[in-house]
Amino acid sequence: MSEAAHRQELEPTPPGAGALADVGATAKRADAERSDAERGAEVEDAGAERGDAERARVDGVLARVAAADDDAPLDDHRVLHLLKADRRRALLRRALLGALALFLAGLAFRYRLPLASYLRGEIDLHGAPRYAPPHPVDEDALAAIDWHDVHGRLLPLWVITKSTRRLPEDERRAREHEAYSELRYALADDPNLLGLFDELEAALREDPIGRARRVDYLLWAYNDYLDAHAIPWRLEATLHLRRRGRPTFLTRSYEVLHDLRDPAGHRLRLLRRADLTNVDEGFLGHTTGGGDGALVMLDQVLEFGVRHVWPMLHGGLDARLPERERGLAPFVRREALGALEAPAYTLLHETAVDQQALIEVASSIHARASCGNTFRIYGLPWNGLEPPDQRALVEALDRSQSGECPEVTLGEAARLLGASERLGRTPALADAVEGLTTWVAGAVSVHELQHVADEGEGAQCSGCPEGMSAAAVDELSAYLASFASETHGYTALLQACSMEPDGEDVSEAPHAQALAIAFDAVLAQGCAGPIPDDLQRRARAARARLFGQADPPALPDDYPRRVTLLRR
Repeated sequence: MSEAAHRQELEPTPPGAGALADVGATAKRADAERSDAERGAEVEDAGAERGDAERARVDGVLARVAAADDDAPLDDHRVLHLLKADRRRALLRRALLGALALFLAGLAFRYRLPLASYLRGEIDLHGAPRYAPPHPVDEDALAAIDWHDVHGRLLPLWVITKSTRRLPEDERRAREHEAYSELRYALADDPNLLGLFDELEAALREDPIGRARRVDYLLWAYNDYLDAHAIPWRLEATLHLRRRGRPTFLTRSYEVLHDLRDPAGHRLRLLRRADLTNVDEGFLGHTTGGGDGALVMLDQVLEFGVRHVWPMLHGGLDARLPERERGLAPFVRREALGALEAPAYTLLHETAVDQQALIEVASSIHARASCGNTFRIYGLPWNGLEPPDQRALVEALDRSQSGECPEVTLGEAARLLGASERLGRTPALADAVEGLTTWVAGAVSVHELQHVADEGEGAQCSGCPEGMSAAAVDELSAYLASFASETHGYTALLQACSMEPDGEDVSEAPHAQALAIAFDAVLAQGCAGPIPDDLQRRARAARARLFGQADPPALPDDYPRRVTLLRR
């Protein structure tokens, strides 16, 4: 037999062709007969089960009659009556359960309520998140955890090893596993924390995009758990899509330095950054809703206060300030003079020249990027360059001896080093800077507390342009509230002016839309024009006209004069 003929003999013949088709038809008939028999057996089994259930129901009724304490005769008529009543009760129970199921389904559809999350106890009927610890809480175990190490080192290390792509994949995975194991060991005495982080780790490893909402919930539950047990720490995170759609998980860790309530009962927390990663917030404060209240990032406020407010405390520097901030300087000085302790104000006034020198030299160096200079000074400390940075500056100066585009000039280096030395050895300057930061944070706090007050239905604006987004309306409400503050109005306006979009390329972002209307209400010619001496009155009038209320939120009665922020 040829090879071709052999292959043909082994290949099945298509249905309807030859003897194999007849065999297939016979097999199909046999299968059909077996299926009929099996279905018959299933029907018999189902009938038997129903019969058993019916007998059990009758036996139950008879048992209840026998246990009843009455002398009524037990005849067929009474048994039949009781069986019918029992069946009616069963039907009623089924109807009620069906109605409940329809009700829950209707709620889920009407309010977009994730039914599975509700049934797990993770949201309430309003859709607000809830977390019920599945294990008993051991307060002593929670207190024994080194929270500073968890948030300052272990969490950032795990996140960094997850996102790095500079290592071979096998080595990266090994380091990630090691970092997560160390984090897990630090939390090992609390099974609730382990459960949250194990699920978070699995979600991020398996499908971070598809399970993004679950990741959000787990992070919220972690913060809620800490908050419920008075652990003054907080974790915030974002999921970024980078090149080729690769998701990257980034976190920011905070220590809660103060947890306050304003006179209206709204919550305000002052936070200090705990991790040393380069993930920047990009904002001075924010609100997240869900009862978290207002959150103020003191490290960001410190940077703003040092760069924008501190130089204003010396009137001789006004002409060297940015044009859009120059006119505000006398008013900000007046607010600072009334808020800061006299020794702190005097110290900041005397050292403002050195702080302005740091700002100007850094700006001058960065301006030479246009000719190819790549030397940069990022995150300049409030007290000048640290010794390692000073050495780097001297090395850059050595490299700049020749060429038309120096990294740093001799004059720039001298000003930086001189200012750093004087700021670094000024006694009590750290306390004064903390007082300045705490006061500037008050302006941010008023803004964010207004957001908290507007939560729920959002700010209701009767005179806003048609089509203005709800987010922009909320921002407008918060900006006008902060401008209306008697103690922080001009400082809040300074913060807003530092964010004002340049030129005609006005952003469509909510804060930019809000600022355009807010500036029209309180400034005749924008931030660079004349600054009115009745800012608060104008802001209150605009609030009354647009939102039907004039008074801004008040700071908590126990708002501190100085927060211990700087690590000494």
